[in-house]
Amino acid sequence: MIDSGRFDDCIVAHRQGVHLSRFGTPIALFGTPAESCRKLSCPLHQACARGLCNAPTQIISGPGSSRTAGLKHAPACTSFQRYGACFAGRMIPLQDATMSATLLSPSAQPRPLRRVTRARDADEQAHNLSQWDQRYDQLSPGHFEGSVTELWLPRSQVFVETANRQLRQTCAAWPRSVWFGIPAARDGMMSLGGKPLSSRAVCIRDGGAEFDLLTAPDFNLFGIVVDRLAFAEHVDRHAHRDLDRLLQQGDVLNLEPARKEALCAALAAILADAEGPDAAGSSADALQLRIFDVLADMLTGPDTAPGRVSRSRLAHQQTVERVRQYVLQHPDQPPSIPELCERLHLSRRALQNCFEDVAGMPPLSYMRSLRLNEVRRQLKHNHGQRPISSIAYDWGFTHMSQFARDYRRLFGVLPSESAGEV
Repeated sequence: MIDSGRFDDCIVAHRQGVHLSRFGTPIALFGTPAESCRKLSCPLHQACARGLCNAPTQIISGPGSSRTAGLKHAPACTSFQRYGACFAGRMIPLQDATMSATLLSPSAQPRPLRRVTRARDADEQAHNLSQWDQRYDQLSPGHFEGSVTELWLPRSQVFVETANRQLRQTCAAWPRSVWFGIPAARDGMMSLGGKPLSSRAVCIRDGGAEFDLLTAPDFNLFGIVVDRLAFAEHVDRHAHRDLDRLLQQGDVLNLEPARKEALCAALAAILADAEGPDAAGSSADALQLRIFDVLADMLTGPDTAPGRVSRSRLAHQQTVERVRQYVLQHPDQPPSIPELCERLHLSRRALQNCFEDVAGMPPLSYMRSLRLNEVRRQLKHNHGQRPISSIAYDWGFTHMSQFARDYRRLFGVLPSESAGEV
């Protein structure tokens, strides 16, 4: 377990099956065997691969490591170039790591890495989940509070996310993975890609593919992301089933209530056991096996059934998405209801029904929330470079007193209190 004060945003270089993750000062090498590095054309990776084949799973960064924001989309070789390495607790310059790694015992075991983060802003919450590409819009009014409890293992990521406000989440898990989302919400309170989720729902999406999740106003969600190849091998070996065919059941599955409750209890136990890595059954490999077992059991259970969605609901979702895209593409020209009706060839009643069905609010309120969230993002990174009124005007807010009231109603603070927070 890594102290949450030192557990920083991860960097993972997803190249040919190699995952290089940085947690503050630690860097952990996760993924498929390091021999796959040899497939890379980068000479530095090829050199590292020769040493990493017998190296322990955890690498510790050198003292010169910087914050990860600038490296998020950097190529894998950049991560190797910028950090030294520490093997078996001894600092080694990067140029010596290849030779020194071969002297280490191949039996060194990875340790589970766990942290808890708390946020008072929706976008901050989005960034707290390591290795995801996310964007959150707050839709329900009031001060935001959320948390993420996160566990990294050699072939998976497990987390619990909570928030006290309704969010529209645009998400993508790390590549070559499969995400399983288990929300705790009443029927119809959440939706995945416009599909309403029942209280029995489990969501499934491929890593690297973007999806939309509309949360309940006060939600709790378990998430598990697994390395696709490793999990497929486990399912084939232990359940004698093909993972690709199992996933063709659909992106929403419904479980019997008792089975879903047991699944959530098993995941909560895994997160709790990761706090005591010396206890029996809480090594990284043991926890990893437990995660694969509960997911395989869930997919192959006799009472697992695909979720259904009506054509009208999908049509409503497409309408709301078209409006969202239009608002983001024309920030300084927010459309009126008559303009939308003409553009979409819908009556006012039909347009209203689409938004009430999908977003649970009128179209004007939804569009205003999107624009206010965009203003908030720019204000937080503004640092006084531009006047608040100028940023607000860019997003179609021409009356500053009304803008300030709308902003405070949604976020619980004045625009001036958000400026330059990051």
